[in-house]
Amino acid sequence: MVGGTAFSMIHTVDQWKRVAHKNTALQVEAGVVQLAWRTEDRRDDAYASAPQAAALAFDPWCRLYRGLPEQGRLERLLWADTKSRKTEPVDLFTSDVSQPGEFSPIGEAIVALDKPHGLAIDANGRLFIAETGKRRILIYDLIERRLLRRVLIVHDGTLKCPLDLATDGRQVFAVLAGEPALIAVLDARTGPGFLPLPKAVTKPTRIEVSPSGGLYLLVDAGSSSARILVLEWPGDFIDAPQATDLAFLEDDLLVIARLPGQDFRRIRVGPGSHSELPPLNARGYDGRGIIRTPDGRIGFWTEQGFATATLARVRYVPRGRVVSYRLDSGEYQTLWGRLFLDACIPKGASVKLRCLVMDEPPENALPLVREAPENTLTMEVSRPDQ
Repeated sequence: MVGGTAFSMIHTVDQWKRVAHKNTALQVEAGVVQLAWRTEDRRDDAYASAPQAAALAFDPWCRLYRGLPEQGRLERLLWADTKSRKTEPVDLFTSDVSQPGEFSPIGEAIVALDKPHGLAIDANGRLFIAETGKRRILIYDLIERRLLRRVLIVHDGTLKCPLDLATDGRQVFAVLAGEPALIAVLDARTGPGFLPLPKAVTKPTRIEVSPSGGLYLLVDAGSSSARILVLEWPGDFIDAPQATDLAFLEDDLLVIARLPGQDFRRIRVGPGSHSELPPLNARGYDGRGIIRTPDGRIGFWTEQGFATATLARVRYVPRGRVVSYRLDSGEYQTLWGRLFLDACIPKGASVKLRCLVMDEPPENALPLVREAPENTLTMEVSRPDQ
């Protein structure tokens, strides 16, 4: 304002949520408004449904473990050598008794696994295997190379089948098939206990733990009705058609893998508010599962071996618009002064500003409807009446 030092500002995420957006996106982590983007769906039509899930896991020594359920095998290879492909995978279990696997020197000989669908490795180097075919979880000590436990999960007199595993480093969480929908909680020595899920939950498929310990459950994976339940915020969910697996890049940055040929989605998650970021390209993804690598990228398996995702190319819309709420100086007949705009404007782009100034709005004026940014999946505005 002229003759004063007061400013009316729009610069916080909460303020940008209160305006009307058209063809624009909001970067929640930076509080920045930008043009919305478009992506091309490059789905491989050969995959009418999701391929059979196959888990990936890293141990504390940066070794990559890969399950092959249909072959009853578990492979291990050095992640540092996946680019050069100099190291052949090591079979940890084999059906050939004359050539026992890695875990046979201590304890009984281990033969082929029966559909090992889920893998998890805790901070102490204990390997958990969801052996779906035998409805049990096997727990191995990777240092001593021996079997610690065979866990049969029984609830209300019924033997439950584990489908997928995830760990926070200390505990392991297992998704269980059947009704009622349950998550089993155990560690290398004790458990399981149980976490009940909402009665409406059917077909739980995969589970992931955020770095802060939040649980995210993928329901009906690979289908058009797939969605992600955020268990730390009851009632919160994310629609995720064709989602096949989940992994976290950061504490609040969730990556959603889809079918082969489709980019990976990136979702910035928060209580009551989820927003989408430009996707990741996953050339050659086999559709069976993803993992966060030790250097903070998203890895997956292809016909050529292990690969990592890169930022996908997007096309931005040519024009967008933001209409703010009323900025009130609190003084009658204020003379407005300068406008300060903090923006990064690329070559060939421009920003236009239109203002309407009045002392009192017309009595019959209808308020402008608030419109969320295009990349916002769910948005919670505190005190929307203000």
